[in-house]
Amino acid sequence: MNHIILHHQKKWLFEVTESGASAIQTAASTIEEAEEELRRFGAQKFDLADAGEGVFLADVSAFEKPLPDTFMLFDNDPSRFVSAGNEAAFARVLIFIEKCRATLRSLLGKSVSVVIDRKIGTRHPKRPHVIYPINYGYLEDVLSADGEGADAYVMGVNEPVDTFRGKVIALVHREDDIEDKLVVAPEGESYTAEEIEKTVFFQEEAYRHSLILHQ
Repeated sequence: MNHIILHHQKKWLFEVTESGASAIQTAASTIEEAEEELRRFGAQKFDLADAGEGVFLADVSAFEKPLPDTFMLFDNDPSRFVSAGNEAAFARVLIFIEKCRATLRSLLGKSVSVVIDRKIGTRHPKRPHVIYPINYGYLEDVLSADGEGADAYVMGVNEPVDTFRGKVIALVHREDDIEDKLVVAPEGESYTAEEIEKTVFFQEEAYRHSLILHQ
C-alpha cells in the first residue's frame, strides 16, 4: 500500500518527525491518482510532490468543511496534527527532501534560467503587506521538495522582468522548512553575505536559515 504524507505549512513539518506526520494509505501510484485521492479526502488547496517508492508529500492548506477528524491544520492545534503516520513512508519523505536540497547545492556557480512570477514591486500572494523588493521566480527544469520549480531570488536587476538568466551565487538553506532558495545574479557580479542577507530579509526573517555561498 502506498502513502500520502499530509502536512500544512512546510515550515513546521520537521516538528513532527518523532511521531510521523498524518498519512493516508492509498492505492495511488501516480501523482495524478494521488491528486484525485486528496480531493476525495476533502483537500481543496494543496501542493503535491512525488517522493518516490509510492510515497507522496502533500501540503494541504484548505479542506472542504467539516475537516476530516484525523487531520487539523497547524494554525488551529499543532498537537492534533500528529497521528499514527507510517514511519517508513515518512523516512522516505526526508530522503526526498535531502535529495532535492542536494540538487540545489549542485547548482552553485552554474548558470540557470529563472521564470519570474513575482516581479519587483508586486505584493506577496498570501501576505499582501509584503512587497517584493527584488524579482523572485522559479526554475522550470529543477524541482523543489514541494513538487514545484525551485525558487530563486534575483539580485542585480532593478526593474520588473519576465525571465532572467544568471549565475547561482548562493543558497539560502532553511532549517525549519523543506525548501531551500537559490540566489541568482548577473554573470560577473558578486555580493557579500551581508548584502545577500539584507536583500532576502523581507522573506527569510520568518525562517531559521543559513547562507551557503559559491566559492
